[in-house]
Amino acid sequence: MIFSNVEEPFSGARRRVFYCLPFVHFLHSLLAVLFVFDQIKFHILIFLGYIFRLCNFVIIFRVQAGLCRGIAMKPIAIIQHVALDGPEYFLDYLNRSGIPSRIFRVYAGDALPPDVRDYAGVASFGGPMSVHDVAEHSWILPEIEFLHRAVAADVPVIGHCLGGQLLALALGAEVSKAEIPEIGWIDLQPAAAAVTGEWFGDRQALRVFQWHSDTFALPAGARLLASSAFCRNQAFLYGGKHLGMQFHCEVKAPMIRKWLQVGYQEIDGHDLPSVMSVDEIDASLDAGMPQSHAQADAIYRRWLQGVYG
Repeated sequence: MIFSNVEEPFSGARRRVFYCLPFVHFLHSLLAVLFVFDQIKFHILIFLGYIFRLCNFVIIFRVQAGLCRGIAMKPIAIIQHVALDGPEYFLDYLNRSGIPSRIFRVYAGDALPPDVRDYAGVASFGGPMSVHDVAEHSWILPEIEFLHRAVAADVPVIGHCLGGQLLALALGAEVSKAEIPEIGWIDLQPAAAAVTGEWFGDRQALRVFQWHSDTFALPAGARLLASSAFCRNQAFLYGGKHLGMQFHCEVKAPMIRKWLQVGYQEIDGHDLPSVMSVDEIDASLDAGMPQSHAQADAIYRRWLQGVYG
């Protein structure tokens, strides 16, 4: 043959290289596409990252504002029994924490809500009346029933002084005259060391403001949290989240001074170690309030853990 001595142009290694060329071109094209896609993907990931951050910020903001869709923050129902004894520092704490609330002024005719489950928690406050003055105050029996329904529905309740007595009554305990009244600053003794840290913030001295002549018995199944030298049942916990207190950790100095103006005769009528004089109370308020409010912070913080988790 004429070409018998001529090497075939696509034989051996050259042929293998030739056959590989389409594959190499394909890889090159694929890498080029992947490179472009990788750049696009990189920018897409950056864009998605910004979207994620924005969504995260919006979610956090809406949760804090109590507006998160599907888990809207329910408000705290506040029950006020008299104009001169309101939520005071408790309301300050809620507002500072961004927690919504609604005040029901039962002394002014406000009706309590028909469904307690519309609220995350219930806070009941004090007043000069007795829980047994049902003839003079038409709201007492409805409130006792309301608190009973709150406990049954697992809606946490916190009661201050009269509010603590109403909670005790709703839980089936008795409320009666105390052996002696307590008016002024009173030292408390925690029932157990663990209680101090959990509910009172590991404070070395538990000193609270008091103004009461009635006291509650401990409800069946409740845990005693604190006592004083003059009144054993100062605070109880029921079901791990319902707190009844005999004292006023919610009050502020201007309100107490108003109490002194209208209730001085009650103080002057006693000569007891559990009752401070009007002058002693007035002189002690500016120094005593910071400690009282710091103690209230610990109590409210712990109670709200049972409300919102």
